[in-house]
Amino acid sequence: MFLERAKNEAFWQNVKTSDNYRFIREELLALWEKDSLAALEVLSYSDFILFNVNGNRSVYEAKYFTRRRGLNAAAILSLIYPENQEYINRLHDIIFAICDEYTWSVPAHQATFEAECTDHLDLFATETGFALAEIDELLGDRLSPLVRDRIDKNLHRRIITPYMDEKRDFWWYRSENNWSAVCMCSVAAVLMYRAPELFYRAKPRIDATMDYFLSGFGEDGYCLEGIGYWRYGFGFYTVYADMVRDFTQGKENPFKLPKFKKIATFYQKVFLHGHATISFSDGSRSAKTSAGLSHYLHKEYGDEVLPLRDDDARSCDNCGRWCLHIRDIVWLQDYGQITPPARSVYYGEDAQWFIFKTERFGFAAKAGYNEEPHNHNDIGQFILAMDERQIFADLGAGVYEKAYFRAERYTYLVCASFGHSVPIFYDGEQALYQKNGAQYKATGVYADDHRFAFDMAGAYSDERVSCVQREFTLSDDTIVLHDSFVLADGLSAEERFILLEEPT
Repeated sequence: MFLERAKNEAFWQNVKTSDNYRFIREELLALWEKDSLAALEVLSYSDFILFNVNGNRSVYEAKYFTRRRGLNAAAILSLIYPENQEYINRLHDIIFAICDEYTWSVPAHQATFEAECTDHLDLFATETGFALAEIDELLGDRLSPLVRDRIDKNLHRRIITPYMDEKRDFWWYRSENNWSAVCMCSVAAVLMYRAPELFYRAKPRIDATMDYFLSGFGEDGYCLEGIGYWRYGFGFYTVYADMVRDFTQGKENPFKLPKFKKIATFYQKVFLHGHATISFSDGSRSAKTSAGLSHYLHKEYGDEVLPLRDDDARSCDNCGRWCLHIRDIVWLQDYGQITPPARSVYYGEDAQWFIFKTERFGFAAKAGYNEEPHNHNDIGQFILAMDERQIFADLGAGVYEKAYFRAERYTYLVCASFGHSVPIFYDGEQALYQKNGAQYKATGVYADDHRFAFDMAGAYSDERVSCVQREFTLSDDTIVLHDSFVLADGLSAEERFILLEEPT
């Protein structure tokens, strides 16, 4: 039970003194110096409107997320060091500044730039509500009465009232990606903490949205958006499952859903070699483990989920996601460093991802289709990782700006097929690339414990390209790639391989 541990003074005393939490303390003190003590600059109109003017979201968001990271550090340090009033004093200032913001939504998600819209519910508005509700729950009377009153009134105005107004229809109510889990978990948490009677009234709507989130996963449990989005969306879903099980005293237990366990096992598969990870779509090429989350899932499901850990990991991500940050601390167990199996092979039948890992290297390849969440045109893409870094690489996510999520998306190197290790065909000087759309997909997919094969001609959607057969054969010390093309007269083929360093 999260609250039982998070409200236990003995637990925080252990965090304060135990070597098991040294890396947590070091991270928090670094965040305190860099973010909690940063100037609380006004989030100005000029910065806010910039996204609508030229697509830039970083200027506004840099200040916005600095506050959230600073909020986390000040609140958690207040729990670890209750004798130090400096942390609470600064926390008051940060909360006051957050309550002064025009909206808790970020400009890139804002519903309108032509009329006032202060209660729009997006990822970060709902996360902010969750953070303030839980910080108030944990610190209670240690917070100033005025600050607590401001939290309460802002939660009602910005979160509870817009969600309970059934005439308002936010698109994420029926989203099959991370938005549904993150937004719905956050709203549900605010209701559980501030208005439990409304939580029960809204429960059918909450359940419907969470069902949409789960439906975005195949039965294999693979997250097509990659490790960061798995931690984000499924992390919040896990938080919700834990909270609702406690809130209903065990009458509701989402952990018993068969798909839940499948999704939970994805995390250990996506680390290829050390910190090198699978970065298909808008994934990340490397990552540190979220120890607390994996430890919680290991406790729930036993050895089917490895309790991963990095003593140099960061629990707080760039966006300062409170509920994941504090649970990485509260859920952490003293399992020590876990050694993964010497060899492992995985195939996700729905995702059509093939993963082969040995002590020497990690390999991943994908078939799939070209309209996946955070899609790249990348059927046939593969990654080889050694020495904790990608060698044959997938560049992963590009810079998140307006054009990146508009029609121009496939002019970006990281999203287009010419930015992946897949063939290009030519009719003279005219290049034929993979196309974007659900109909452009691999066929004839086959996988066993050492071989992965498929035809990706359908991704090019050109009758002159009738067969593009790609086959990988793997052993503990070799990888063989064999491509076969059947092309009309006049076409030529070029193999394209993406590496981060010039090969030797």
